[in-house]
Amino acid sequence: MKTLYSSTFLSAVLGILMLIGQSETSLELQPSDDSIQFRSIFPYNKSNAGPVDHVNVKVYTHFNCLDCQEFGRSILATLHEMEEKEGKMELEIFFVPSLDDENDILASKAAHCAGEQGLFWNYIEKLFVMEGIDSSQIQTAVTELEMNAETFNVCLNSDESQQKIESNLIHWEALNIGKRPSTIVGNTLLLGAHPVENIEREIRRKIFSLPPVD
Repeated sequence: MKTLYSSTFLSAVLGILMLIGQSETSLELQPSDDSIQFRSIFPYNKSNAGPVDHVNVKVYTHFNCLDCQEFGRSILATLHEMEEKEGKMELEIFFVPSLDDENDILASKAAHCAGEQGLFWNYIEKLFVMEGIDSSQIQTAVTELEMNAETFNVCLNSDESQQKIESNLIHWEALNIGKRPSTIVGNTLLLGAHPVENIEREIRRKIFSLPPVD
C-alpha cells in the first residue's frame, strides 16, 4: 500500500534536510562566470558560521594582468569606500607580483612606499590605469601626486620594501590560492575577479546579517 504525502509536508521535510546540509558545510554562492568560484579555505564551525561584529577582507593581486587592472580600477576603490563607510570591515591589500617581471615587482614596492606617505589609494589608482608600467611611469605618478620623491626613492630601494613584497608572496603561497586577483572574506575565498556584488553579498552575510544585494 502506497503512502501519499501532501506537498506541504514534503516541502517541510526538504527544508529540514537543507538546514542539516548547511550546518555541516560552508555556504556556496554561485559565481557569475565559470572561471571564478567560491570555496571555503577553513573548516566550518559554528563560531564562523553566523554574523560577526567585524570581518577581515583580504585581496591578493598585482599590476601585470588585465583582470587585475580592471579589478583594481573598479572593485578595490568600491571596497575601500565600503570600509570607510561601514566601519565593520578591515580591508587588506597584498600585492603579489610576478617574479619574472621586474616592473611588476617595482610597482608593488612603489605602492607600499606611497602608503608610507599616506597616498596608497591615490597612487595605485594611477598605476592601475597605466599601460605597461615601467620605472618612468612610477616616477611620473610620484610627481603628479606631489610626493616627496627623495623619501619615496629611498623607500623604493630599501630592504624594507623588498621584505614587504617577499612577505606578501610567502603569505599568498602558503594559502595555495594560485589565482590573482582573489579575495578572502572572513573564511570564504572568492577565486578570481569577482564583481563587487558578489563580494558585498558575502560581507553582508558574514557581518551585517542583512539580505543579499539584489
